[in-house]
Amino acid sequence: MATTSKEVSKGKVFGNEEQAAAAFNELRQQQRVLASRISEVEMDMKEHDLVIEVLKEVDAKRKCYRMIGGVLVERVVDEVLPGLVSNRDKMKEFTDSLRTNLETKGKELVEFKEKHNIKLKAEQDEKKDSAGKDRQAAILAH
Repeated sequence: MATTSKEVSKGKVFGNEEQAAAAFNELRQQQRVLASRISEVEMDMKEHDLVIEVLKEVDAKRKCYRMIGGVLVERVVDEVLPGLVSNRDKMKEFTDSLRTNLETKGKELVEFKEKHNIKLKAEQDEKKDSAGKDRQAAILAH
């Protein structure tokens, strides 16, 4: 049963813990996808920045090649540079919107976790470790 984030954020009530856990995991997966996409676009932006810096130093009438839709096209630096700058700026706007979505998804996850009283395995292990250390400290104190 796939749930959308809209269903989850509307406060859908789940029949059992497994359904709630599945919905929570779906939200976490959506969050991971957003983070992955941000990382991917940022890498593309860095590549664009490198090429832009190199082309700024080159004669504006010099030939250069650009890959457009899988086809290598011959152009001049004067034509290519503004397009690269524009693409980089659009990528920046896109990553900003993805970051906003990522923050929203994070808040959704926290709210969902609290509403359905979901405990992560790492949190449970952490509590066990601290309880074990407390017992150990009490034993050593006696």
